[in-house]
Amino acid sequence: MLFRSLLDAASGLDAETREMIRINIYGRGPAADALCAQATRLGLDQVATFHGLADHAAMPEIMRAADLFVLPALQEGLPLALLEAMASGLAVIATRVGGIPNVITAGQNGWLIEPGDAKALRAALQFAVRDHDERHQRGQAAPASVETHAERKSTRQNSSDVLISSAVPRLKK
Repeated sequence: MLFRSLLDAASGLDAETREMIRINIYGRGPAADALCAQATRLGLDQVATFHGLADHAAMPEIMRAADLFVLPALQEGLPLALLEAMASGLAVIATRVGGIPNVITAGQNGWLIEPGDAKALRAALQFAVRDHDERHQRGQAAPASVETHAERKSTRQNSSDVLISSAVPRLKK
């Protein structure tokens, strides 16, 4: 389950850091009820809020209200939500899966951890929550990373289009 490790990590934070955080989880899936029960069992009732599905139009406002974006995926491609968070200037903590390492450079625009590693997630959370300046600096670097990724993707797409269009006439002969 995607957010099980986030809840485990949050429950292990020191008391002072734990009082500083609010976890807002958006989305709804088959594990939602189990996650709510886990939050209660871990004593995170006052920390974690489950919002269900968010209207896509509301996401910019939701992102502006956040300080940090956490995506503890076990497997993933390159999630749009991650790109939107980074484009919004949020520092991110995410797992080293799929295309995520193509846009996050650990130590520059976010934190990368191994999937399922609640201990590493807890350490990254602790650091990100407690060090406002570092979190802010990584968030400031995030939009440029998304732009660079989009430019590389556009260049590859244009190259593919050129290769395909130049190959097509030869195939017709």
